[in-house]
Amino acid sequence: MANTAFNAKLRIVDNNSDRENAPERNVIMDFSCEEAEKAANWFKQAAETARMEGTTIRVYKSKSDYDEIAGFSLWGGLWGNSGKIAPMNPKPASERIVNVKANQRELPEDLPF
Repeated sequence: MANTAFNAKLRIVDNNSDRENAPERNVIMDFSCEEAEKAANWFKQAAETARMEGTTIRVYKSKSDYDEIAGFSLWGGLWGNSGKIAPMNPKPASERIVNVKANQRELPEDLPF
């Protein structure tokens, strides 16, 4: 089944700036209004899930110094100077990380089974 969370085209173009600290190339992402709304909803849910499941990303201050903060990554594909970004299909609940403290019962004691 194809992922329908959202889909955006991207382009890589050379940067013609003369500034010393300008990037060599720019990334341009093209969203239709409909895809932008889908992406906004997906990002909101992904942020909530990252907080709930405790997933982290590294924010580097230098090559060896970084902080780990709550977050997630989004990958894309590139063919020449164009490509697309679209989230990977979500993991089924059975494959998601569940934060259960050691020696804590996973189910309440008063369940009838």
